[in-house]
Amino acid sequence: VLDAVGGIRSVRDQVLDDVELAWRVTDAGFRMTFTSGRRLVRTRMYRSLGECWRGWAKNLYPLCCRAGDSLMAISGRTLTLDVLPAVALLALGTGFLLLGTPETLMTATVCTSWLAGRMLWIGHCWQSQGFPARHAWSAPLTGLLLITLLWYSFYRHMVLGKVEWKDREYRLAEPSPQGSALRRDFT
Repeated sequence: VLDAVGGIRSVRDQVLDDVELAWRVTDAGFRMTFTSGRRLVRTRMYRSLGECWRGWAKNLYPLCCRAGDSLMAISGRTLTLDVLPAVALLALGTGFLLLGTPETLMTATVCTSWLAGRMLWIGHCWQSQGFPARHAWSAPLTGLLLITLLWYSFYRHMVLGKVEWKDREYRLAEPSPQGSALRRDFT
């Protein structure tokens, strides 16, 4: 399989070398699957919060673009499904405590039901991939973090045209005033 796609050397100049290799394998018609290897091997991808932030800033925007999702679609979907219902619930809960109206209670109940259902679904999805479902309660916070990191990744890639990783700076392309400079491998 590696020989058919040019081997590891063919992706050595890519910022996302592992992902680019996977895309080349599937583009060549081979099948791949993504699954948890938790029971097979253990590793630490990042050693600090800063390293985690830089690593995902390097990866997140190009991964989302290659997958066909747009920055606005991901942001809008995450805000609508995960963040805004939690904010609304907090506001309505506070409003009910202050005002005590049946309308605020009813709307807070709807928001609570939505969030509970959404978190159960997220937990189920995570569990089906071999990850713990118990962290699904954090979906509103992680959704906000995802949006922030995705926009930061967009800024690094599209506006600055460079990312940092492991004390190195990678130039991606000449940034344009419109922020539209993407190399072929990130489209």
